[in-house]
Amino acid sequence: MIEYLYNPELEILEVQYSGVLEFSEYESYIKAIGENNKLPRKLKILTDARTANYAFAQDDLYRISDLLMSFIHNYEYVMIAMIHAKPAETAASMLFNRGSSNPKFGTTLLVVIKYFYRT
Repeated sequence: MIEYLYNPELEILEVQYSGVLEFSEYESYIKAIGENNKLPRKLKILTDARTANYAFAQDDLYRISDLLMSFIHNYEYVMIAMIHAKPAETAASMLFNRGSSNPKFGTTLLVVIKYFYRT
């Protein structure tokens, strides 16, 4: 599931990915953001994907990238910070980031490292 809400106080679109995510969910989310005229044209997105499991193929990363690039012309820029807790999702975001070459778009990966303490 993908849920999002614009926080006007922070001027950030807060996004939560959870559960098993299919390409179709990303497609709907990206189209909704692209068609939303109420969002600022300098868009900052914070995505928490710590509880998500990506269920798409590597080729879908390029399709997602193409979708993002198709709407980005409506914005001055789009900056996305991604929070991940699992290696597979972190790797998928890294591959996605390499596939996007538009200067109006950027991503940052924030990897949550879990420390386990023995008592």
